[in-house]
Amino acid sequence: MAVLILALVVTIITGAHYFGRNVTRPVWVVLFILSVLALLLELIAYRTLGI
Repeated sequence: MAVLILALVVTIITGAHYFGRNVTRPVWVVLFILSVLALLLELIAYRTLGI
């Protein structure tokens, strides 16, 4: 799940750059929140799986 969220964030950023559109501040905030959520999911998964 976390990998999918990170992939979505990277896809949106690279797609915006490819099509020459500037990413607005609210979009950056949403992408940042999604990235933090993905990292938290990864940390929780590592803790519960005991890796």
